[in-house]
This record gives sequence, C-alpha cells and structure tokens, in this order.
Amino acid sequence: MPVDLADYTRLIRDTLKRGRFCCVYVAAVESFCRIGYAEDLNAAVPRLQRSSPSPVTVDSALWVPDKGIAMVVARAVQCDLAPHQKPGGWFDTTADRATVALGIAAFRIYPSAIMVWHNQLIDQWRARGAA
Repeated sequence: MPVDLADYTRLIRDTLKRGRFCCVYVAAVESFCRIGYAEDLNAAVPRLQRSSPSPVTVDSALWVPDKGIAMVVARAVQCDLAPHQKPGGWFDTTADRATVALGIAAFRIYPSAIMVWHNQLIDQWRARGAA
C-alpha cells in the first residue's frame, strides 16, 4: 500500500525534523522505482514528480535516526539493485522488490539502530493521539 503523504501532518513533520530523523524511500512510476532519502518526504516527492511524465507514488518509507544512516542505507540498496539500474537513477524492478532490499540492507548494516516503517510510525502517532 503506497504511503499517504497526507499522514505527515505539520506536527509530525516538525517533530521528525527536530529529532533529525531521515527516511529512506522507494518511489515508483509505472514499472520503475527509485531509492532515495529525505528529511522531509513531502518535499521530496514534488522534486521527483518534476522529472517524471507519470504520477510518482511513494511505496515505502523507512525512518532512521539520522541523515548519515539514511545515506548509507540508500546507497547500499542502490548497489544491491545495480543490475536493474536505468538512466536517471531509476531501477527496472518492482517497488516490492526494492522495499525488501531496503529492509534487508538497513537491518544488515545497522542491526541495533531503531528504525520504523511509515505505517508503524503513523500507527504510533495515532495511538498516542498526537497526530
């Protein structure tokens, strides 16, 4: 299920920014996907959309403790998917496959880091009544 950017209320975005959290995301366009990182996911999607003739969806987002971890994990996933790489930073693979690669790379490289998938983050915010 794609990430609903409307889930990221101003309060959630501000809290993530203050905590210096960053996410590694899998964005998809038709049968292609892209792996990247962003401190503000809502700002990243319009930048991707400008270079795409079709609507961009974010299929998954993994929130990590800081930008350094996000950069390393995103690069590792890009290397893992290198056989599927196309020009412009896109990969000819499914978003599901890229999401699995993201989970494996993140927990392989940083097994003790606290990382939270989008759905877990939003569920926790809603459970606390803070969204």
